[in-house]
Amino acid sequence: MKTFGRLVSFVHYLLCVSYQNSSMADRKSSKGTGRRIKPRSAQPCDNKHEVEEESQSESQRADGKKRKPKPSKSSGDISEPASSLVPPCKKSRTSLEERHGQQKGNGSRKEEKLLKISKQNKKENGDKQSCDFDSLDVSSPERLLSSLLSPEVSLESFFEGYWEKKPLVVHRGGDQTSASYYGVNFTREALFQILSEKKVDFLKDVNVCRYVDSNREELNKTGRATAGKIRTLFDQKKATLQFHQPQRFQDKLWQICELLESFFNSLVGANIYMTPGGSQGLAPHYDDVEVLILQLEGRKHWRLYAPPQELPRDYSRDLDQDDIGLPTHDFILETGDFMYFPRGTVHQADTPDDCPYSTHVTISTYQRSSFGDVLMLAIPNVLNSAINNSLDFRKGVPVDLLTNSDTLSSSKSSFQRLLGQLSNHIGDHVQQAANQMVLDFVANRLPPFKLDHADSGNSLGQMPTETCKVRLKFPKHVFVMTETEDEEGEEDDDEEGEDEEDDEDDEGLTPDVGVNEKNLSYVVVRHSLNNTREEHMMSSNQGTSNGLRLPVLYHKALNQLKESTAWLQSKTLKLPKEDTKNLLMSLWAEGLLEVSQ
Repeated sequence: MKTFGRLVSFVHYLLCVSYQNSSMADRKSSKGTGRRIKPRSAQPCDNKHEVEEESQSESQRADGKKRKPKPSKSSGDISEPASSLVPPCKKSRTSLEERHGQQKGNGSRKEEKLLKISKQNKKENGDKQSCDFDSLDVSSPERLLSSLLSPEVSLESFFEGYWEKKPLVVHRGGDQTSASYYGVNFTREALFQILSEKKVDFLKDVNVCRYVDSNREELNKTGRATAGKIRTLFDQKKATLQFHQPQRFQDKLWQICELLESFFNSLVGANIYMTPGGSQGLAPHYDDVEVLILQLEGRKHWRLYAPPQELPRDYSRDLDQDDIGLPTHDFILETGDFMYFPRGTVHQADTPDDCPYSTHVTISTYQRSSFGDVLMLAIPNVLNSAINNSLDFRKGVPVDLLTNSDTLSSSKSSFQRLLGQLSNHIGDHVQQAANQMVLDFVANRLPPFKLDHADSGNSLGQMPTETCKVRLKFPKHVFVMTETEDEEGEEDDDEEGEDEEDDEDDEGLTPDVGVNEKNLSYVVVRHSLNNTREEHMMSSNQGTSNGLRLPVLYHKALNQLKESTAWLQSKTLKLPKEDTKNLLMSLWAEGLLEVSQ
């Protein structure tokens, strides 16, 4: 990515006519490097990535005996079903029972931010319970999540009472409307059509397993997973099919995951699970992600258990039935039902005997998004700052500290005192750590829904003029950040210098709030328009974030565009006339600007 530090000349303005026909894929992207969270990937069971965690979120009961769930009264923690829907199974519903007390979650800034979003949604749309929804609402990220929670709780109530605290189950009734509620046509037939038309490999794209007599068995073959091979394993072996990241193949799931990523500002992954009747795929376990379950076909019997540790950072191994105790919740999800449970919730599930098969999609998010994860990135720099600026941190330890346990014990108070002083050296290191998480998110998230990369060079639309109205095309996919001159170094006008700047670390990035513009050299606009859905969550390699580097003078005008949902007259941007033209042309050429005359 060539620097946009220089003002775009009038010649560039004229050349943009031909530039419109060039491919957006030809832009040079700037690397989002630094100490970033490892991208979430979707790998088979043996890999330590999110896909396994998501795959495990389908785990089922272990005794191998076919027991029917006993009806029980539900408590206030999980909603009582109104009626049942079975296709392709015959009608039957078990209510759920909660034997475990409510878990009290600790508040956090992230939760406060989510509550703020939900309250804003309440202000704009009213605190409507989701009973107003007769299908999934994809008009905005907030409306999507509200309609997932329908008709049980409002968005605000969900974050106040359930998020990171306790499970929620939403039963939607027993008619054809609930069966088509999600609009996700990922049926058994749809899966076999994908297997026939696309190259789908065992382990990478689909994992085949079953859980029998308290043992999980892997039934994967090698090479391509053909429709014939999968059908045999499913029908004859009663194996569970775990299809990784189906949003790569189906548009509706792409749309759902992309909207949820925009809401949570965190990567969102998905797995489809198909399990034959009278069987289960996975052992009891817990995950390190927040889990949303959408029941698409048939029925699934779920049992949830108290978490060994609240909100764990890592997922568990397969757990033994004897070690998990009695279930806190025991219920059946019917077609169209929804469930949420926090990371750490032990769970297992099975398809009832009288149901031919069950299909659900597990959607997961918020992996490694805690205060602790931010601090893990920030503390090395905080400590380095303390060492450079405080004599106490540079003083030598006692000469026998490493060999005398008594000396080590007596020195604990010194270490405690130094740890207490670290807060004096935080500076902007926490913000820089958060920025690295932003870069990881922007580089690896889904592109905007229905964005056609093949046609992107011809889809820039009208060119901006002096009297036009403008707005960002995809504001949820655009992040305005800044770079300080100290970290970035002297600006170099020659081509070699520009390329070197592009390859430098992004640690100098600072947020677009409360910025002292006199100390800055650039404003950087990061975006995810060049990302591809085909590789979403499928690679452990760090992605690259695309973007523009612009003069700091453009900072306020960029914030105007970022914060506005309405059309803005170009002349109202907080820039001189010529700079306004240059900014708008740069954004338009990058495919970020929508123009109306």
